[in-house]
Amino acid sequence: MPLRLILTLLLLATAATRLNAVDLSLDDYQQWQGYNGWRIQVIKFPGIKSFARAEILTVMATEKPTWLRRYVRIGSRTIFYADDFTADLFRIERFFRREGFPNAVIRGSIRPREKHRELVLKVEIVEGPSLLLKNWRLDLRGPQDVGVDSARWALAMPIKIGKRLALSDVKTSADTLAYKLRQIGHARARVEYIVETDSVENTAEVTFILEPGSFCYFGQTHITGLKQLSHGTARRELTFRDFEPFAPHKLEETRLRLVRLEIFNFVSVRADTTVPGDTLPVWIETQEGWRYRVRLGAGYDTDERARASAEFVDLNFFGRGRRLTWGVSIAEIRRQTEARLFWPHTPWNATDITLAPKWELNIEKAYHLETQTASTILSASPLPKVTASLSNEVGTERRRDRVDSLDAESQLTSALTILKSVETVSAAWDTRDNPLVPRMGHMIGLTFSESGAVYRTDQRWWRALLAGRVFIPATRFTVLAGKSEIGIMGPLHDSPVTPIQERFYLGGPSTVRGWARRHLSPRAEDADRTPLGGNFSFYLTTELRHNVWGPVTLALFMDAGNVWKKERDWQPLDVYPSVGTGLLFLSMVGPLRVDFAHQMRENLYRERPWAIHFSLGTPF
Repeated sequence: MPLRLILTLLLLATAATRLNAVDLSLDDYQQWQGYNGWRIQVIKFPGIKSFARAEILTVMATEKPTWLRRYVRIGSRTIFYADDFTADLFRIERFFRREGFPNAVIRGSIRPREKHRELVLKVEIVEGPSLLLKNWRLDLRGPQDVGVDSARWALAMPIKIGKRLALSDVKTSADTLAYKLRQIGHARARVEYIVETDSVENTAEVTFILEPGSFCYFGQTHITGLKQLSHGTARRELTFRDFEPFAPHKLEETRLRLVRLEIFNFVSVRADTTVPGDTLPVWIETQEGWRYRVRLGAGYDTDERARASAEFVDLNFFGRGRRLTWGVSIAEIRRQTEARLFWPHTPWNATDITLAPKWELNIEKAYHLETQTASTILSASPLPKVTASLSNEVGTERRRDRVDSLDAESQLTSALTILKSVETVSAAWDTRDNPLVPRMGHMIGLTFSESGAVYRTDQRWWRALLAGRVFIPATRFTVLAGKSEIGIMGPLHDSPVTPIQERFYLGGPSTVRGWARRHLSPRAEDADRTPLGGNFSFYLTTELRHNVWGPVTLALFMDAGNVWKKERDWQPLDVYPSVGTGLLFLSMVGPLRVDFAHQMRENLYRERPWAIHFSLGTPF
């Protein structure tokens, strides 16, 4: 008898002891053996209520066919094997038990299509009542004065009284409690749990056993793998000192500070809890990559249109982790060359300095703007996940206006060559789990800029911008995202109006996607209705994302916003909404996205009421 058949029969015998949780007979199994090697057209899951189809497929060994093959016989072929499908039924049953459905019944069936030698697989699921959490408690073993704050810690635990109890949530709660103990200095903390179920009431009680261990301190730090970077430079990135109380978040902060230097391919920071005593040595393992990088790129998007770029990077410019970047980019609407020197180790140690001279030519519908500036940026992270920066951009700018496209007020800001000086203060609180494609967390940022605060210029203005983003995971494959931004600006002192190039504009792949780039704006009275920008801006975006397959994500979104010429013209309901759908592909160069959006309000400028956007990155 084949080994796989023996294993399958054992699974069938196991099912008999589980109150027939998997409804499967030996006759069914033997019948399925006759279809080994046939192609699978589709796998159906009738009866699913609490989980997505994709979540069930992740626990199966049977490979699902492509979505295209469900409708036409095109695409990769997946082959049926009775042993795999039989074992999958028990995997699904264990999945439902683990997720809080102990009485779930799983039935498998096959519908053959003899003509094409294809199969339609059906996995019928009767979930039954869910297991509810009746109560949970903490059992602290050892000293009682370790600082356990059960009320606050409970807020971070996924289990909730009266809600469905999944074993995965119990395990996550135990890990959360252990991490909380480590945060207050108990590096060797362990948490175990006991689940007691009542099959009559279909409820459960959970007891978490806390073993905090001794209070620990950071010991000597050992760094390995350094070649180009000196030990002194690497040590300046440490966020802890010897003999400080142990805190795991400081290990992660140190790792992130080393990663941001971009010189390492690999960084690991860990405290050795196997040594005796309360002083733990810290081991930092690194692997350096190439010091020099050259990047060449070309592409197209609906924001900058056709473009090409080249970049050279020295990751250890004159030592101490300084990073020199020089890049050139050419697009239909922009020409730019910029050098940036990032100095991560200043005399203040916790403050970074960036020097960035730049030449740029912007080609807009209303004007051509040439700037030659140098920026100085001071940045720091005073608190975990909080960043702050202070910058000054000084130089000259030359603007050539299309006079017939501007109103009288905008023409007053036109000058042959003027001095540019902009000072900016910004702060942000960012808890996103991934900066490129986040699934959870939020980001709140506040930016305030003023022109002429340090060097007096002919154009005096101020600007304030408040932005927020939030990401809420609905399921393992679905994320609800939201973004909002409000901006206000105005002239200062003797300046009559704000410069047209500094005003707010909406429209494009990152704001209100039903409009073309910078087209949602007050307009001139010329024949082209040229966008002039405004002093007050507001927009709101809501998006539902669902991962349909691997790197491909489908999005449904709604955007709404407007730009007003003056802040006193603002009206809360005077916004232009648009709805649409998008497709996101996570590639090796970053997220690639295409969006289609349609305007929901009458377009007063007789432009097309829809837009398609191709972009690198996401609107968030």
